[in-house]
Amino acid sequence: MDTKSFEFSTVNTIKTIDGNQRLERLYDKESKTPFDYDKLIEDAKNKTLADEAINALYNIFSSIILIEDVVFNVYDTKSKVVLSEGDYNHIRIIKLINKDSLLQKVYTGSVEKWQFRKLIEAAKDDRLTPEQSKGLENIYVSVLYSSEFHMELYNDTKEVRRKTPTRYGKKDLQADIAAQDGKATPIQETLLLVAELTTLKDRLSKRCINDHYRGTEQIPEDDHSKIQEFLKGFNTQLKLLLGDNFSTNGTRG
Repeated sequence: MDTKSFEFSTVNTIKTIDGNQRLERLYDKESKTPFDYDKLIEDAKNKTLADEAINALYNIFSSIILIEDVVFNVYDTKSKVVLSEGDYNHIRIIKLINKDSLLQKVYTGSVEKWQFRKLIEAAKDDRLTPEQSKGLENIYVSVLYSSEFHMELYNDTKEVRRKTPTRYGKKDLQADIAAQDGKATPIQETLLLVAELTTLKDRLSKRCINDHYRGTEQIPEDDHSKIQEFLKGFNTQLKLLLGDNFSTNGTRG
């Protein structure tokens, strides 16, 4: 075996240990603390790793990674993929996976059911869970870096951030919720109620205008005091929820 001349990297060593039960158990023993991938990666990137953790990582690197070809190949792959330097992008990888049924099966097998719309919206809003992010990154590392075909497709996939729409209607809401296995997010639930409120507002306004200009009585005069009392209380509570500096024209002062 050729002598390995790679420099020690805490980040790449952590990534190499992750998922390897033997190395994880060895880390637990060496550091006397359980292997916690997310915390270790964060500490390594912030340069706040404890001495015990650094020593345990280095011992694994020098005694196993540099010695065993199979483990070293994993480390070698990880060292070539630096996700923080701009090569990797969540939105681009999601769009690529959505074009490739094989990659969708890889994602489904490692994390969860493939849901393009849910993932792309979460990525655009920076709401991906650690598990989702890790699943996407694993595909980038394990598939793209060993497949020129997929890497070329990835490089040709552009990140296009959609402008915030001025309207998110009921049909759009219902379509998105259906694509999410029928489970609406708290924001979508609020928007559905706002849509219902808008319909009621328009109906109330139309009846009031007809009564005023045509002399009809679609709303009995005695009911106006009840409506006014309800709307005053509703508006007051809603303003409090939206903030004290929320003005009546819908903008913040």
